[in-house]
Amino acid sequence: MKLPWKYGVLMFVCLPFHVFAHSNTPDDEAIKRKFIEKSGGIMRLESVALRQLETTGERTTYRIEGDVASTDNIYDMVGAVGDYIFFERTWTKGQPVKFSAIMT
Repeated sequence: MKLPWKYGVLMFVCLPFHVFAHSNTPDDEAIKRKFIEKSGGIMRLESVALRQLETTGERTTYRIEGDVASTDNIYDMVGAVGDYIFFERTWTKGQPVKFSAIMT
C-alpha cells in the first residue's frame, strides 16, 4: 500500500508548475504605447498582430505585423546647393504602411 502513495507524491513533485503561471505576453495597447514613446510621437501603430516565435527559458521572441502611420508629413533632405537645402516628402500624414518586426 505504500507504493501507490510514493508514486502519487512523485507525480505531484514532477508536475510542471509553469502552466499555472500568468502570461507575460504584452497586449496591443502596451505595444502601441511603447512604439509611440520610442518614435518620439512621430509614428503610431494602427493595427497589430502578435505571434509567438520561440521561447527559451524566460525569454520569448514575438513577431509583430501590422500598419504603421505618421502623425505628420515627414521630409528627407535630398540635396543642397549653396545656402539652399532641398527636401522631398517621404511620408504622408495618416497614410498607413505595412510593417513587420521581431520583438524579444
